[in-house]
Amino acid sequence: MELVSRSGKISLWSRLFVRRARPSYGRWGEWIALGYLLREGFDVVARRWTCRAGELDLVGFDGPELAFVEVKTRRKPTHIPPEYAVGPRKAAQLELLAQLFMRRYELYSFPARFDLIALETPDLIQYELRHYKGFL
Repeated sequence: MELVSRSGKISLWSRLFVRRARPSYGRWGEWIALGYLLREGFDVVARRWTCRAGELDLVGFDGPELAFVEVKTRRKPTHIPPEYAVGPRKAAQLELLAQLFMRRYELYSFPARFDLIALETPDLIQYELRHYKGFL
Protein backbone atom coordinates (compact mmCIF):
# COMPACT_ATOMS: atom_id res chain seq x y z
CA MET A 1 0.00 0.00 0.00
CA GLU A 2 1.35 3.39 -0.98
CA LEU A 3 0.36 6.61 0.81
CA VAL A 4 0.37 10.09 -0.74
CA SER A 5 -0.44 12.99 1.57
CA ARG A 6 -1.27 16.53 0.48
CA SER A 7 -2.61 19.70 2.02
CA GLY A 8 -4.36 22.22 -0.10
CA LYS A 9 -6.67 25.14 -0.45
CA ILE A 10 -9.34 25.59 -3.08
CA SER A 11 -9.30 28.58 -5.44
CA LEU A 12 -11.17 31.86 -4.94
CA TRP A 13 -13.70 30.97 -7.66
CA SER A 14 -14.37 27.63 -6.01
CA ARG A 15 -14.82 29.34 -2.62
CA LEU A 16 -17.61 31.46 -4.06
CA PHE A 17 -19.28 28.34 -5.44
CA VAL A 18 -18.95 26.50 -2.11
CA ARG A 19 -20.43 29.40 -0.15
CA ARG A 20 -23.44 29.68 -2.45
CA ALA A 21 -24.18 26.01 -3.13
CA ARG A 22 -23.05 24.55 0.23
CA PRO A 23 -22.70 20.93 -0.94
CA SER A 24 -22.64 18.02 1.48
CA TYR A 25 -19.25 16.96 2.79
CA GLY A 26 -19.40 13.75 0.77
CA ARG A 27 -20.12 15.47 -2.54
CA TRP A 28 -17.52 18.15 -1.81
CA GLY A 29 -14.94 15.46 -1.02
CA GLU A 30 -15.68 13.63 -4.27
CA TRP A 31 -15.22 16.88 -6.19
CA ILE A 32 -11.83 17.57 -4.53
CA ALA A 33 -10.75 13.94 -5.07
CA LEU A 34 -11.75 14.10 -8.74
CA GLY A 35 -9.61 17.19 -9.28
CA TYR A 36 -6.69 15.56 -7.46
CA LEU A 37 -6.89 12.38 -9.54
CA LEU A 38 -7.06 14.32 -12.80
CA ARG A 39 -3.96 16.32 -11.79
CA GLU A 40 -2.19 13.04 -10.95
CA GLY A 41 -2.82 11.73 -14.47
CA PHE A 42 -5.76 9.38 -13.86
CA ASP A 43 -8.23 8.85 -16.69
CA VAL A 44 -11.50 8.94 -14.77
CA VAL A 45 -14.15 6.86 -16.53
CA ALA A 46 -16.98 6.90 -13.98
CA ARG A 47 -18.15 9.11 -11.15
CA ARG A 48 -20.87 8.08 -8.69
CA TRP A 49 -21.63 4.87 -10.62
CA THR A 50 -24.67 3.20 -9.09
CA CYS A 51 -26.47 -0.10 -9.26
CA ARG A 52 -28.74 -2.03 -6.91
CA ALA A 53 -25.77 -3.17 -4.80
CA GLY A 54 -24.54 0.38 -4.06
CA GLU A 55 -22.35 3.15 -5.42
CA LEU A 56 -18.75 3.50 -6.57
CA ASP A 57 -17.40 7.00 -5.91
CA LEU A 58 -14.77 7.19 -8.67
CA VAL A 59 -13.39 4.73 -11.21
CA GLY A 60 -10.40 5.49 -13.38
CA PHE A 61 -7.31 4.20 -15.09
CA ASP A 62 -3.92 4.82 -13.49
CA GLY A 63 -1.76 3.72 -16.38
CA PRO A 64 -2.76 0.14 -17.20
CA GLU A 65 -4.54 -0.43 -13.86
CA LEU A 66 -8.21 0.13 -13.23
CA ALA A 67 -8.57 1.92 -9.88
CA PHE A 68 -11.78 1.86 -7.85
CA VAL A 69 -11.53 4.89 -5.56
CA GLU A 70 -13.54 5.25 -2.35
CA VAL A 71 -13.67 8.81 -0.99
CA LYS A 72 -14.22 9.48 2.72
CA THR A 73 -14.60 13.05 3.97
CA ARG A 74 -14.77 14.24 7.56
CA ARG A 75 -15.03 17.59 9.26
CA LYS A 76 -11.89 18.50 11.18
CA PRO A 77 -11.19 18.07 14.07
CA THR A 78 -12.45 14.52 14.24
CA HIS A 79 -11.92 11.78 16.79
CA ILE A 80 -11.96 9.02 14.19
CA PRO A 81 -9.98 9.51 10.96
CA PRO A 82 -11.88 8.86 7.72
CA GLU A 83 -9.66 5.86 6.95
CA TYR A 84 -11.41 3.87 9.69
CA ALA A 85 -14.81 4.20 7.97
CA VAL A 86 -13.95 1.36 5.58
CA GLY A 87 -14.44 -1.86 7.50
CA PRO A 88 -14.85 -5.46 6.35
CA ARG A 89 -18.48 -4.97 5.36
CA LYS A 90 -17.72 -1.92 3.17
CA ALA A 91 -14.68 -3.69 1.67
CA ALA A 92 -16.86 -6.66 0.67
CA GLN A 93 -19.41 -4.29 -0.89
CA LEU A 94 -16.66 -2.51 -2.86
CA GLU A 95 -15.36 -5.83 -4.19
CA LEU A 96 -18.87 -6.81 -5.31
CA LEU A 97 -19.43 -3.42 -6.98
CA ALA A 98 -16.07 -3.67 -8.76
CA GLN A 99 -16.98 -7.10 -10.11
CA LEU A 100 -20.35 -5.80 -11.34
CA PHE A 101 -18.69 -2.78 -12.98
CA MET A 102 -16.07 -4.93 -14.70
CA ARG A 103 -18.73 -7.38 -15.91
CA ARG A 104 -21.01 -4.61 -17.17
CA TYR A 105 -18.27 -2.91 -19.23
CA GLU A 106 -16.24 -6.07 -20.03
CA LEU A 107 -13.04 -4.86 -18.36
CA TYR A 108 -11.75 -8.21 -17.05
CA SER A 109 -8.52 -7.96 -19.03
CA PHE A 110 -7.30 -5.00 -16.93
CA PRO A 111 -5.60 -5.40 -13.56
CA ALA A 112 -7.66 -3.72 -10.83
CA ARG A 113 -6.94 -2.20 -7.43
CA PHE A 114 -8.84 -0.36 -4.71
CA ASP A 115 -7.76 3.11 -3.56
CA LEU A 116 -8.93 5.24 -0.66
CA ILE A 117 -8.86 9.01 -0.55
CA ALA A 118 -9.33 10.39 2.96
CA LEU A 119 -10.15 14.09 3.27
CA GLU A 120 -10.40 16.23 6.38
CA THR A 121 -11.58 19.84 6.24
CA PRO A 122 -12.46 22.43 8.87
CA ASP A 123 -14.33 24.83 6.56
CA LEU A 124 -14.71 23.38 3.03
CA ILE A 125 -11.87 25.66 1.89
CA GLN A 126 -8.71 24.21 3.41
CA TYR A 127 -8.27 20.47 3.39
CA GLU A 128 -5.88 17.63 4.07
CA LEU A 129 -5.91 14.77 1.55
CA ARG A 130 -4.39 11.31 1.98
CA HIS A 131 -4.40 8.88 -0.96
CA TYR A 132 -3.90 5.18 -0.17
CA LYS A 133 -3.16 3.17 -3.28
CA GLY A 134 -4.09 -0.50 -3.08
CA PHE A 135 -5.71 -0.34 0.37
CA LEU A 136 -7.69 -3.61 0.02
